[in-house]
Amino acid sequence: MLSQGKISPERFKSLATQEYSPGLPTAEEIARPLRKEGLLSKTPLEGEATETVGNFLTPDMLPGAGLMGLGMLAKGVKKLKYPLKFKKVTKQEAIINQGVRNEPTFRKALNKARKENHLINDHSKGANGQWVGGPRGFKTKRQIKKMRDEFDAQVAGGVLGADWYDRVRTMVKSVSAGSRGRENRLAETLALWSAQAQPRPNLNWSFEALNNWAAGKGINFPEKIKTTAQARTFLKGMLSGEQIKLGKKTGVYKQSLDPNVETPFTGTNDIWHGRAFGYKNSDGTPISRGFTPQEHIFLDNETVLAVDRANKAKLGGRTNWTAAEIQAAAWVFAKGKSQFAKYPKKFNGNIGEAIEWAKKTYPDELERQLAYGTRENTPGMNTGHLPGVTDADYNTRVEYADDVPGTLGTDTDVITDAAGLYSPGVRDATGIYTSASNVTEINPAQVNQVIIDLVNDEGGRTISDVSQSFLNAIEGIQGYTNMQNGSAWHKFFPFQKGGGVKSSVSNSIQIHTGAPLDEARMRVLAGWAEDRGMLISDNGKSVVLWPDEWGSKPALSSAGEEVIPAKGFPDGPKMRRLLEGKKATKTRVAVGGWKEELGEILQVDSGKIDRGRVISGYVDYEDITKLEDLSPSQGLLEKQKPGTFTLSNSAPENQGRGLRTKTVLDLLDDPNIPAVLESIDSSPEFRTLIFNQISRATDWSKKMKTPLREDHMRALEILAEEGFKGLRKALKSGAVLPAVALPIFGAAFQVQQEQEAVPGA
Repeated sequence: MLSQGKISPERFKSLATQEYSPGLPTAEEIARPLRKEGLLSKTPLEGEATETVGNFLTPDMLPGAGLMGLGMLAKGVKKLKYPLKFKKVTKQEAIINQGVRNEPTFRKALNKARKENHLINDHSKGANGQWVGGPRGFKTKRQIKKMRDEFDAQVAGGVLGADWYDRVRTMVKSVSAGSRGRENRLAETLALWSAQAQPRPNLNWSFEALNNWAAGKGINFPEKIKTTAQARTFLKGMLSGEQIKLGKKTGVYKQSLDPNVETPFTGTNDIWHGRAFGYKNSDGTPISRGFTPQEHIFLDNETVLAVDRANKAKLGGRTNWTAAEIQAAAWVFAKGKSQFAKYPKKFNGNIGEAIEWAKKTYPDELERQLAYGTRENTPGMNTGHLPGVTDADYNTRVEYADDVPGTLGTDTDVITDAAGLYSPGVRDATGIYTSASNVTEINPAQVNQVIIDLVNDEGGRTISDVSQSFLNAIEGIQGYTNMQNGSAWHKFFPFQKGGGVKSSVSNSIQIHTGAPLDEARMRVLAGWAEDRGMLISDNGKSVVLWPDEWGSKPALSSAGEEVIPAKGFPDGPKMRRLLEGKKATKTRVAVGGWKEELGEILQVDSGKIDRGRVISGYVDYEDITKLEDLSPSQGLLEKQKPGTFTLSNSAPENQGRGLRTKTVLDLLDDPNIPAVLESIDSSPEFRTLIFNQISRATDWSKKMKTPLREDHMRALEILAEEGFKGLRKALKSGAVLPAVALPIFGAAFQVQQEQEAVPGA
């Protein structure tokens, strides 16, 4: 006999997909005689429902009815008051309403997940009753319990990595100059390039995209960054000014990275999260594909439940776990365990080391993406601008430098931000500069940390052409506005066996100091380096030494002929021998190397001294240029060596010639960065910085009774009012001249006029 009755939608879903007991007819067996009678036109899938309007027919409503009675069942159906209507319900429809991602609060998401309505057996053909959206082969509550227990164990194993997302959020905020828009863009970009990518390449691809965008605002944007599709998606979002289109996984991931977005209720369902729950490919290997909508819903529910279990258990002594932290902890353990299984020797047979390795995230890789602009605020020696400051004691020069820090209320450099680049900030260092007249200056300095993108060349890892052009422009502007003789930047790549830098090019040294060098140690190191033909740069946490033009620019003889230095050009292996020294033999006592010498000079452990490769750049405002066709009588030349006359861009006798201005404009006209001049000119913060530099110069000129350089002050005035476009126009019209009146600086220039003329270099 046929039973029929009213049921709720929830009961409907449960009955439609229940795990049938042996001996009961399937939905297909029920439907077959109904089709013969013309009462059912479509074949339902195994495990799907057959229903009347508000009524439902299922095997459990057929007590005692076997297959032999199905013909009678069909006839009985005809006699029903209401004709039967059957609706096809797919397995996706069976779980699709059980998602928790869009619930208004975590509490509501948890309450929904606790009902376990997402646990639905799939009886479609070939499914064999496994849970819809669940790991392959899982079809019983016992298996679900085991899955949860194993997942919880992984969370506990990776508990020290739970702050993974928190650390990333802090980094995103710290490099974005206080701009929520830039924070959002960085989070989106990291998410877009995150698919199946480790943090290190993910970070580089992201900044490759962001830096190329800043360079050209879409002009000459690379067709491919990792993939063509990702580059196009990024560019479409940037050109439209709208959000970058992200998927189910990457969208949640972005929310987890963005410091201005509430942490999502669910974790990021990447392959590592799926593996932690036991998901596998069809061949039994750990899952390596994206997840279906059903799988996302299943994982979301189970992640929310895992958060609840962790809080109830007070895991790690806490009761405030989030889905992102749960996912991160399990992810760290799963990743570490996987790597340990493959490469146990890499971790010295210790899985704890593998877990520590797996904890690494974007902040841990950020230093690899940093290049350092080493800059000073103190005017260059022999420039004729504020010589009283230049000649003052070290503490006075520190005070002058701190008067205009050049930051946005944070540690981020105004020029870098105006150019459109990301930066973790400016930090203190000690600067050293040897002028063309062989006078060494040691000044308080700042290190501008610029996030660049990396590429490969024949020597291994290096800085992309776009990023190098950016560094030249940014540091060149800084040197120009502060009346420096030059602007420098560098990037050290440590040599590691099997790493990204070849031994053959590793002819430079990095010494980890942890803090800026004091003036005394810098002077001793300067003498040591000069004797060995090495340049020095202090970036506030380490000191880098590299060959002074070795292998790139031959020296000039007194006759102007190119000659190779007698010391030769040491390659990487030679530098290794110089650093390590010589071991003792039967006929020779041990000979100490440079590591020992440098360790004693800088009072650091020799283990903190590395060999590697330096990529550097220098904008020369002292530009010593051979000019044989000009006569010294023109008053523009300085006789330095017999038969050689030179022109100095920064020399006071060259005021008004616009030599420095031409240099900085050439940097901004670099075809690699066509949008940068407009970006900087459009920055109100940059204009404010220049106004502050003007005020500082005039104030200190009065305080120290020291002259200003007229052409420089006039250039700053034009720059503050009209930007680099105005400066270019003024240069063409000849307006950048000492004779131009500067009414707002009248008092300061009166001081200058009262001073004796500053002699040339």
